[in-house]
Amino acid sequence: METIQLREAMIEDIPKLENYAIESNTYMIKPMDALTESLHETGKHPILILKGNDLVGFFILQFGIGVSRYTDNPNAVLFKAHSIDLRYQSQGYAKKSLELLPDYVREYYPDVDEIVLSVAVDNISSQMLYVRSGFLNSLKRININDKVEYVLAKKVKSH
Repeated sequence: METIQLREAMIEDIPKLENYAIESNTYMIKPMDALTESLHETGKHPILILKGNDLVGFFILQFGIGVSRYTDNPNAVLFKAHSIDLRYQSQGYAKKSLELLPDYVREYYPDVDEIVLSVAVDNISSQMLYVRSGFLNSLKRININDKVEYVLAKKVKSH
């Protein structure tokens, strides 16, 4: 697998996001929709997963008031809307992006000491991916759109 990098999305990335192929299911949000949403809300940072100049994946790091639903930690960031373009799935990019995530957070958000996320109780494949990537079940449950989700967390150690 080629090296990938994480980078915050910019307006110039819109053509990449418009061509992003994603399956339609209740777990996924289209990156273009997420980017548009982030322009209207402070504290949301759309992040691209790039292989060279190709967009292979996407996620959002969210700060502020929205995070308190997931954790009491004021230094936590919420990791959400993680997806891999259909053309790049099953090639290890989801796992690799999660491996790069702690270093990315340390570099660009040095005050963050924890990454939290939620995953639907019936989304077993994503649960396994996150657990294999070092996320632990916080034993907290939340309801999102009348569906129960587990809250998982990963500590980010400073250098």
